[in-house]
Amino acid sequence: MHHIARAMGRRRTRHYAAIGAAIAVAWMLLLAFVVPLLTVLLVPAAFCGAVMGALCGRFAGIVPLPLPDVIATDPNTLVGADHPSRHQHGVILSN
Repeated sequence: MHHIARAMGRRRTRHYAAIGAAIAVAWMLLLAFVVPLLTVLLVPAAFCGAVMGALCGRFAGIVPLPLPDVIATDPNTLVGADHPSRHQHGVILSN
């Protein structure tokens, strides 16, 4: 579920819930080919998958956090102003 959410660029709890429900429904449909009686459990499986996905997304710790500031002592070792890392965190020059 994490890999699917990350590949789709989704980080919210409701997105994890939707992905969890979709995975649960897909598995229940696959199992229904083997045991047709399991189609009765399609809606409860979707609900449980949504709850599990929401809990997983909420407590997995995958939260975008800001990067720490970088303390540089030598200005010659810094990257150029147009480098992508300059957009990710601040640079503090120190003596």
